[in-house]
Amino acid sequence: MRSPVHATAEEVFEAVNRQDPRASRATIYNNLRSLVEARLVREVVADSRAARFEAHIEKHHHFICDQCGAVEDIAWFDVPARDRRTLGGRTVRDCELTLRGLCENCARAQK
Repeated sequence: MRSPVHATAEEVFEAVNRQDPRASRATIYNNLRSLVEARLVREVVADSRAARFEAHIEKHHHFICDQCGAVEDIAWFDVPARDRRTLGGRTVRDCELTLRGLCENCARAQK
């Protein structure tokens, strides 16, 4: 919960098992799912890459680097729309942007 990273379930498993090697992968996955359902942790899905989990639950957007896969938090800003509550026949619960491109490190390395 104190970690500022966007960790995969495998990374959480490894971190937990460094402290106490009795946790199983199933336990980690089940607990992450419960934390997401309780809205104590957010799940960030990035295309075909492994889902990542974060404890930063305040509204914010994400930037995902196409090259290294880093996930960064972007400060929240409202998305302009005429009516954010509906989209065609759909009811919109929430909106979050995922921006993609090259992070500062990868962009610098390409120059």
